[in-house]
Amino acid sequence: MKEATCLTLVLGGLGLFFWMKPSQPDNKDLIIQQQEQQIQQLQAEQRGMERALGLSR
Repeated sequence: MKEATCLTLVLGGLGLFFWMKPSQPDNKDLIIQQQEQQIQQLQAEQRGMERALGLSR
């Protein structure tokens, strides 16, 4: 009976730990966010080069 109580407490603690743990963003979401930032940076560089060459619209 003592072992069953300990096992129940340990499993309950582990369940509570994983339930309360903050969720991590998916790797796909992180990669998409990084790619969007890179695209914005490249677009800004392109606009700067167009202005320098006098090609701005």
